[in-house]
Amino acid sequence: MKTIIGVLIAMCVCLSWAHEEHEHDHDAQAHGHADEHGHGEERGVEVSEAASKLIGLTTVRAEQRVLDSIVTVPARVVENPKAARTISARIGGFVTYMAAAPQAVAPDERLFEFVSPEAAAQHGELKALESRLELLTTAGAKNAQLKTDLSIARITYAALTNGLLVVSAEEGRFAQTVPCAGRLLGFEVASGSYVERGAPLARLRAESEPYVLARLPVSEAVELSDGLSASVAGEPGTVLLDRTKNDGLVDVWFAFAADAKPKVRIGESVQLEMRKETNGEPVLAIPTAAIFRDGIAPTVLVRDEHDEDRFVTQPIAPGRTANGWTEVSGLEADAEVVVKGLYELRQALPSRGQEKRAAGHFHADGKFHAGGHDEE
Repeated sequence: MKTIIGVLIAMCVCLSWAHEEHEHDHDAQAHGHADEHGHGEERGVEVSEAASKLIGLTTVRAEQRVLDSIVTVPARVVENPKAARTISARIGGFVTYMAAAPQAVAPDERLFEFVSPEAAAQHGELKALESRLELLTTAGAKNAQLKTDLSIARITYAALTNGLLVVSAEEGRFAQTVPCAGRLLGFEVASGSYVERGAPLARLRAESEPYVLARLPVSEAVELSDGLSASVAGEPGTVLLDRTKNDGLVDVWFAFAADAKPKVRIGESVQLEMRKETNGEPVLAIPTAAIFRDGIAPTVLVRDEHDEDRFVTQPIAPGRTANGWTEVSGLEADAEVVVKGLYELRQALPSRGQEKRAAGHFHADGKFHAGGHDEE
């Protein structure tokens, strides 16, 4: 009897051990299957639209590039050299204005008003000549010299008041408008001052697309030339080089294309990408700034194709690097990787071996919360 009981106990132990081994093998196979598809330990973070703006989140898509043909240099957004305008007096006289600087102005907006004694006198002389000629014509007399004097007076008055709006010709009052839309930066004279014709009245910055300026050592600009295709923040344009400096630097000016819609601001630091004329095979590449080490593995944060607010870790195999871009494998073409805001998202990632979770998420105030929105 004791022998039978012992055999039964041994069989139960063996069955229990076999069941545990089977579950362990099944879990290992499932884990290996997940690793094979890149989701073995999927770690990610969710970011709302408001939080994305708060941390300056910027992504770039992986693309086919000829690395040697792209030159990427740091640059700064500057004012369009053609945007600075000086508004000068079109007539001499006492000037008044109601605007204040800085102030946005529209094209053809009345900005200055003049009281010109010279124009008033010229207008009076013109009217007197017209009156005399009319009397002579009524009396049937002819005076060739009077007609000549009248023609000269009309031409002189038209030239004197050219480009002005008449407020009261008899009083010599005229208005001067703004030539283009822009922003007043300051006035050169006080309201009520007497100014000569051509005197500067105000400084205006016209509305125009900004330029981008990079300064490179002469040795780095040897292969660059005027008219090269380039881009800033994804918007196309061309470059123009100024090699007249004697300080060892070359000014590289970038102008946006006519159909471009740049969203950059004056004073902002940007990356200027120029395409050299060179041959080579295109490779899948991403910005080098998007790559970080997760442990010892080169990794990027990729936007989840099923959830646009979620970013997950993706191991990659980096290759050749040139001009701020790195050849990669192990990443799908057109994958969207994080370039700016990467530090904040890395801090929010759960560590390896912690409690399994789909992701954490950022609130609109920039604070991070572990888990999904439904777990709050």
